[in-house]
Amino acid sequence: MAEPAVDAFAQGLELMLAGMGTVFVFLTLLVAATTLMSALVQRFTPDIPGHVQGVRSAKAGGVEDGNEGEVIAAITVAVAAFRQHRSGSSSSTVTPGSTDAPRSRAGTQR
Repeated sequence: MAEPAVDAFAQGLELMLAGMGTVFVFLTLLVAATTLMSALVQRFTPDIPGHVQGVRSAKAGGVEDGNEGEVIAAITVAVAAFRQHRSGSSSSTVTPGSTDAPRSRAGTQR
């Protein structure tokens, strides 16, 4: 008859190997299913012609010279529209350069 500590160790080792084997099989099936779904989507989704040709390469700064003001205005309008949509209010539309854009709510949680 073996010692109780040896039996417990053997049982723990057996349980660990069974658990690791289960996880390995599950992850292998998950990778296989993901690969299969990716292949099916690529096969049955039509290509959109010209969707890559219209993309311009960005400069290192990300904004072309002279367009910084336009980009800031566009971002300001987008943020204001998002906040207006999220809050559900029906206030007037914010125009670029206006001072009535919503201010950030520091310290508030979503």
